Amino acid sequence: MELFFTPMACSLASRIALYEIGAEACSTLARVTELSDVIFTVVTDDKAMVTIFAPPKKADGLLKNAAGKVFVNCATITPKVHVLVE
Repeated sequence: MELFFTPMACSLASRIALYEIGAEACSTLARVTELSDVIFTVVTDDKAMVTIFAPPKKADGLLKNAAGKVFVNCATITPKVHVLVE
């Protein structure tokens, strides 16, 4: 199993550890999606949800080239935002 993380969650020490186990600290959200079959997210508010799933056109996001990928999202968001990113 390969693991992929966004740089927001990775200190230098963490990146070294990831390298040692053959994982990659991805520089973009789109790269995480590209390398993954299943993407787990824990999103704590509406703003974060929109940022990662429904960014402005041409901005980085998890849904870029996401056809055929499985997303498991644990979110605390409003119904309006849920519908927006669905």
